[in-house]
Amino acid sequence: MIYPPFRYSSAIFTFYIMDTLLQTKLCKAEWNSIEIQVSPEERRILQMIKKGYDNVNTRDNFTVNMERFTKLTMTMEMQYTLYIKYFQTEISEIKSKYCADTDIWKQVSKFDVETKKVKKLKSIEVFRIQNADSMITHGKNEILEFLLIDFCRSLCKQIKKDVVTFPYYFYTLSHCYGVCHGGTIQNTNSYLLSFIKAVLEDTAKLVKPEYIISQSLNILEKNKWLYQFQDIQLFSHQKELFTICKTEQDIPKLILYIAPTGTGKTLSPIGLSEGSRIIFVCVARHVGLALAKSAVSVGKRVAFAFGCSTASDIRLHYFAAIDYEVNKRSGKISKVDNSNGAKVEIMICDIQSYLMAMHYMLAFNPAQGIITYWDEPTITMDYETHELHEIIHKNWKNNQIPTVVLSCATLPKENEILPVLQDFRVKFDGSHIHSIVSSEYRKTIPIVDSNGFSFLPHSHYYDFTEVRRVAKYCLENKTLLRYFDLEETVNFIKTVHYVHTKHPEQGVIPERYLITNYFTDVMQINMSTLKEYYLVLLNQFSEKHWVQIRDLSRKFKKERFQTMQVVKPGEEDPLKGCRLTTVDSHTLTDGPTIYLTKHVINVAKYCVSQSNIPPIILDELLKSIEQNNILQETIDKLENELEKALSVKSNEDPDNTSKTKKTVKEKDTTKNSYAEGLEQKIRQLRYQITSLSLPLEYVPNTTLHQQIWNPKQANSNAYQVLIDQRTVKEVMGLKVDTAYKFLVMMGIGVLEKHEDPKYEELVKRLAQEQKLFLILTSSDYIYGTNYQFCHGFIGNDLEGVTQQKLIQSMGRIGRNNIQQTFSVRFRENLFIEQLFKEPIRNMEAENMNRLFCSD
Repeated sequence: MIYPPFRYSSAIFTFYIMDTLLQTKLCKAEWNSIEIQVSPEERRILQMIKKGYDNVNTRDNFTVNMERFTKLTMTMEMQYTLYIKYFQTEISEIKSKYCADTDIWKQVSKFDVETKKVKKLKSIEVFRIQNADSMITHGKNEILEFLLIDFCRSLCKQIKKDVVTFPYYFYTLSHCYGVCHGGTIQNTNSYLLSFIKAVLEDTAKLVKPEYIISQSLNILEKNKWLYQFQDIQLFSHQKELFTICKTEQDIPKLILYIAPTGTGKTLSPIGLSEGSRIIFVCVARHVGLALAKSAVSVGKRVAFAFGCSTASDIRLHYFAAIDYEVNKRSGKISKVDNSNGAKVEIMICDIQSYLMAMHYMLAFNPAQGIITYWDEPTITMDYETHELHEIIHKNWKNNQIPTVVLSCATLPKENEILPVLQDFRVKFDGSHIHSIVSSEYRKTIPIVDSNGFSFLPHSHYYDFTEVRRVAKYCLENKTLLRYFDLEETVNFIKTVHYVHTKHPEQGVIPERYLITNYFTDVMQINMSTLKEYYLVLLNQFSEKHWVQIRDLSRKFKKERFQTMQVVKPGEEDPLKGCRLTTVDSHTLTDGPTIYLTKHVINVAKYCVSQSNIPPIILDELLKSIEQNNILQETIDKLENELEKALSVKSNEDPDNTSKTKKTVKEKDTTKNSYAEGLEQKIRQLRYQITSLSLPLEYVPNTTLHQQIWNPKQANSNAYQVLIDQRTVKEVMGLKVDTAYKFLVMMGIGVLEKHEDPKYEELVKRLAQEQKLFLILTSSDYIYGTNYQFCHGFIGNDLEGVTQQKLIQSMGRIGRNNIQQTFSVRFRENLFIEQLFKEPIRNMEAENMNRLFCSD
């Protein structure tokens, strides 16, 4: 079979990262993107971050209870009336049907509602309830109180029937009761909460920690209610950052801000801007634009310094403008004086423009009132030399802002960059150095090795010494725990306790480290504490028990993703799990996937070839594409002619000086007539462009596709995209290789340097809108990207990649707030091992020590 050829230049690829990092002024589309308001949910989070600067313990909860749903004023009389009307009958039914055993239900059997002190509602309030009755009846699935009743019923029912999964409802109900009774969700029906308290008190003695742990996959990781009802609050690293900047506002300080990706670091400047002016320095352009969009959505005044040659290139957003002209006809701002930035709260700039942005902000604010917030300062630090290095050094040397925040998930620690700290102290007398190090995470993103198994130290390493070393390293770098598969973690915990129970006389682990002694309260158990407990156990048993525990735990191992066998049993499959357009596509669930590789073009070729599109279909598509290409070339030529025809010569043109006004007018009329003819031809040609699409059996994860490649393992969560005809027509009109056009029709985008930059913008837009099944790109693309990926592949050709860059790559996965299935899959196990040991050489730290100095 002959596939469309790829034309590829290694030189173009070599400079892709440099071209990506070099900045230009904002275009009209980028300005427009800033004006698009964020969702109401995002805005509430942003408002919470703003409030968090003054009160770091602020928290909120957006769960809809009866008060929020009905907008009724929840007096005690109102709560009692609603309890009698909507909840009393159901509670009576639960008590009589499931809670007859007084040995268990001691508190529930005594439960009753005191009515003596309850006054009658006023007639107007009764009328309001009657008006809301229909709305309440139809909205039960959204109202917290009705959900709590359902949890109570399920818990009591399962206990009566002796169903082993009842801890799921106990843990969920306890969590929900906590956020209601603690006051975060205001005015949840107090009578109902009293009943729930009785249910929990009676059932607490039935729930043992080992029950929660054995069912932790469903209780902790896949329990959507824990996410839906959780409080929204600042991360601990944000609290620490705000506290330092607020209490030491007049003291020079360098803050090393280290926290995992996806935990709100790039939104922290919105909170900081409540007390200081911010200069946000970003290498990745779209990160700055994303911050601007969020800031504008909550009324922050922002300005931009991208691609600045002089300070006159700085541009103010309308909110930040002081001097401007208003269009008399539309009433809108038409011209802004960008030289007056007294109102600017957040200046967003690229590295090249930092010094100009700094001097601009200093013209209106004292240096002590400004914070330089440098996002991802280690970008390009994994290169021995880079064109940005000289600029970085110049910025640091000439910086006049005494408060600097270096924000990065992989920022070197204090002891690794002592020269940088000393240089800062010398430059700013009396300065303080702070390290904010966080390992918070809210999702598990399992590492999957090249054999398709989840990686954990006990299952990967044979040598006992190596296991202990890795366990120690993980305790010192807890952010790695987010990549431990929770199910495999629990299997190991169960195995250790099984061996201990079989040989109690040998004392496999000390008594104080048994589950029942380690966890004294089941609500102490969560994903973080379980994984830390796993590391604790690795350090408790002796080497003589290691082989038995290791071999037994490996019996529980199973492949993370089951796919169709494509090689003979016993044969090694080097492409296992990587046939992403055929047998393995169904393992890519819930959202887009990113594949990082040095040889992007080779993976792109493979995706096309593996799809097995019949030659006859390819030929027909190729003919249509070629015909469209010819039409597009003709359109391009006509558009160039049209542009020339519409360009009117100025009166200063020497050719026009001797002509009368009448002659010029006649010429313009002729020209306009000619232009109209060109426009008509262009419209006719565009109409002739053929709409193209692949048959659905060749589009990954469609029903027809899965019937062919995974008939026995069809996955309803498999992620699929259907590219609309407008997008197909758009890509057909681009000057890129034909194979890239095939890939877009399959939902696959390739991010690399192209002859036509519009293709790259198209892929980025589709990625932002989550309309791509798969994105193929180099590891340099990870810098600052905040697109939402559910799965990621680390290619086996990334020789020389640093540990920090691997962690940054993995940080692209699972950035959204939705509970989904995530994974980061390695094609080479050596890269996994590289994550779990101290690097021999830290190039990022070496470059920082060289560049972040004043000499």
